[in-house]
Parts: sequence; structure tokens; C-alpha cells
Amino acid sequence: MSSLSPYLGPHPDNELVTLFRLTPESRAVVTALLAVRQADTEKLAKLAA
Repeated sequence: MSSLSPYLGPHPDNELVTLFRLTPESRAVVTALLAVRQADTEKLAKLAA
């Protein structure tokens, strides 16, 4: 089970910053999702064929 605990704190320019504390498993999921967002589906389809 992942632990997402948001922290809102002051930023130097007085903007809110959101930080998340992730477990190693959660970090792997987030990394995979970010990689998928940048994936070129056309290239992936050619590699899979």
C-alpha cells in the first residue's frame, strides 16, 4: 500500500509547494507512469512486432 502524504509549505517566492512522501513501490509506479507519458507508441509498436 502506498503512502501519499501531501505537505504544503512556504516557497521562497511565497508560492505553495506540494511534496509527496512515496514508498519505494510507489516511486516505481510514478516513474513508470512518467515514462509511459513520454513513450512514442509508434516506435513501441514497431519494437513489439
